[in-house]
Amino acid sequence: MRCAAPFALILLIGLLSSLLSGCAYRIAAPAKLGESLAIRISENKSRLVRSQAALQRNVGRAIQQRLGWDISADGSSHLSLAIAREEISVAARTSDDSPQRWKIVLKATATIHSDLRYPASRSRSFSGTGYANGRQDEPKGLAAAANSMAAKIADWLEEGTDDWEFNDPRSEGVLSE
Repeated sequence: MRCAAPFALILLIGLLSSLLSGCAYRIAAPAKLGESLAIRISENKSRLVRSQAALQRNVGRAIQQRLGWDISADGSSHLSLAIAREEISVAARTSDDSPQRWKIVLKATATIHSDLRYPASRSRSFSGTGYANGRQDEPKGLAAAANSMAAKIADWLEEGTDDWEFNDPRSEGVLSE
């Protein structure tokens, strides 16, 4: 019985350390961009009229909320979104095989450029999925797809801040304390 207590304690410590090492919890806030960010649509191949506005609005909101970055139409850094043609497919059918629910998949490539943070632009492709029960429900499905993609873009930008080097050409040769 005396041997079981130390073994249980060692097992508990081992389990806790393995759980904690697998967590992706951030102790500090994400790095600030240091300049305002403009979100631009560089290309729009979408057939859905509202997709550009929904994506631009939701990406801006996600970045502001998650990262605390300043979003401005005339920002000195910019995030360009090249929207590809969306995929619309049947997600569910009625008993008589008529479409009942539609799946909307938005796709875009995001490219961020910041003279202050990046020596070169970085790009990545994203997608977001939403569902609609018909034409009247399309804006809700499109908003869900845009929200899904916006969250993924904010994740990508947040992960990228971990290995940022402060690249301020205005302060070359100046040492900070």
